[in-house]
Amino acid sequence: MDKSTAWLIRNASVVLVGESFIEPKSIGATLLKEKSVTQPEWITVSEISTPVFAETMYANGIRIRTEGNRCIFEQEISEDLPVEFKIYGLAANYVEITELAVPYQAVGINWRLTNQPLHDGNQLLHSMLSADQDLSGFKPASISLVKNLDGRTCNLSLTANQDTVSVNVNYHHQVSEHNSRGIIERWQECQKHLKQEIISVVLHCSTT
Repeated sequence: MDKSTAWLIRNASVVLVGESFIEPKSIGATLLKEKSVTQPEWITVSEISTPVFAETMYANGIRIRTEGNRCIFEQEISEDLPVEFKIYGLAANYVEITELAVPYQAVGINWRLTNQPLHDGNQLLHSMLSADQDLSGFKPASISLVKNLDGRTCNLSLTANQDTVSVNVNYHHQVSEHNSRGIIERWQECQKHLKQEIISVVLHCSTT
């Protein structure tokens, strides 16, 4: 993959997978503010709560939702770096007040990137495939890759359009001994270098 390609991070998320159902009311805007999970200045723009699903959205692009045994913290990104990934501190604070009630079994750290390559997006995917494969007549739409990196599983999905490639990156961590907060905080600590880390993962996984 061409290292000169310009990559932009469009979306980042943290997914907490509980051992049991996560109570939707646990992400209520008032409760999160009272427990200092969110910042006092955050403005709530939308809030939905049902017995099986909840969603809270903020003016700064943060969205929190529950789906069964999952709690998802998502941040839409409308500009290139420098970007402050607010979701890591947010998710870590949420774990602090909920983990005793609902132990977590996995943590997912995710990003969605797009690029504007110097050549056709389909050609980019072709270049990642074995040279001895007969690809005549085929136009690859997507490629999925999986790699174990430092005890974590990295799942990489690349989808080509005519002039753009979209990449979904997922780091899957199994949780042991209530270490989900520590997992999230390690990503928070390295966020100054996170864009290069993400791009390195994309380049490494897609060329080896």
